[in-house]
Amino acid sequence: MCVTYVTNHFLVYILLKLTALIIQVISHTNAKLVAKNLRCYPNLGNIA
Repeated sequence: MCVTYVTNHFLVYILLKLTALIIQVISHTNAKLVAKNLRCYPNLGNIA
């Protein structure tokens, strides 16, 4: 019982860490893409 609980807790912890990491990577990639787009289309910055 205790072992199962600890294992599940550990799996949830890893899952949360992975999710946070993926979100971080996606945010970083999006930021890069936005910066790239702003460089290509300077007018977008004025509209937004």
